[in-house]
Amino acid sequence: VIRDGAPVQWFFTNKHGEIKKRGEEKLSNRAYMAECFSNKKRQDADYVATYITCQGSKYKIEYLMRSQIEFVLHQSILPEGIIQKLFTATGTYNYPVVSAAWSAGCLNLE
Repeated sequence: VIRDGAPVQWFFTNKHGEIKKRGEEKLSNRAYMAECFSNKKRQDADYVATYITCQGSKYKIEYLMRSQIEFVLHQSILPEGIIQKLFTATGTYNYPVVSAAWSAGCLNLE
């Protein structure tokens, strides 16, 4: 979650399917974030993340490739929004479906 030009919250699903929140120290490490979002199992031409931003009442969805996620995360000021990693589930674990309703002032996860 990006607010005031910087990452403020980072949620992820662990190997047991639990939704967790990364610690504050990881939020300031943009190189670490880029590495986590750059799915090495995907081809270089594949999309690795979506970036959803909102300005006023207009939403913009960008699909980012590996090189683009690195560029976006290394900007000094980021537009407010959400960056979500794209991945293909593997194994026998059934990942939970999370519904997210987002606006510039609120993120509601169900």
